[in-house]
Amino acid sequence: MWQPKNIRVGKFYKSYTMKKIVIIICFGLITMSTQAQFNVGVTIGPQIPLGSMSDAMKIGFGFNIAGKYMVNQQIGVGLNIGYSSFGSTPITYQGQVVSTTLTSSGSAVPITALFEYHIGKGKFKPYVGADLGLYNFSHTYNSESGLNGSSIPVSFSKMYFGFAPTAGALFELNNKFSLCANLKYNFIASTGGSSTYMGINIGAFYKIK
Repeated sequence: MWQPKNIRVGKFYKSYTMKKIVIIICFGLITMSTQAQFNVGVTIGPQIPLGSMSDAMKIGFGFNIAGKYMVNQQIGVGLNIGYSSFGSTPITYQGQVVSTTLTSSGSAVPITALFEYHIGKGKFKPYVGADLGLYNFSHTYNSESGLNGSSIPVSFSKMYFGFAPTAGALFELNNKFSLCANLKYNFIASTGGSSTYMGINIGAFYKIK
């Protein structure tokens, strides 16, 4: 049975080095060239558990909200926040007297920095990139006994480090709106194991500047 391992992240937040990195990134965004373009967008789509995660959870659905600066026509940097919910997979254990059914469901909230490299200069622009940051993962187990139908839910929520290589494409409808489609491979690290799922996303972006 797949189960995320516990991981301590308190020191991650308190890290002086991480604070310096955040300050440098923020300063870089503020002092960017006036030629930079800022885009905001939303993508939605099915999220497919992979590997051992697929043993405990079914295909879910999620969305991502992103804001990014286009430093030039090829390079984009920014921030991403999302939410994905996964369905439960029932597993029945047959005991000597009664059977017990265990269901497991979960959700993931990525809070990440993003980087994109766009290929080409026309209306249709393929791109590759990656997200890097934290994933808040919530997991719920529910055990139901066949003897009296009693149910015992157990839930927990932990923060994990993760990243997501991405490949997609943008199609410009006009000078403000673009359609977007991408594949995003989400990798969530934990002590002694990992959790992975693939997002198949479509959406749109609006160019503010």
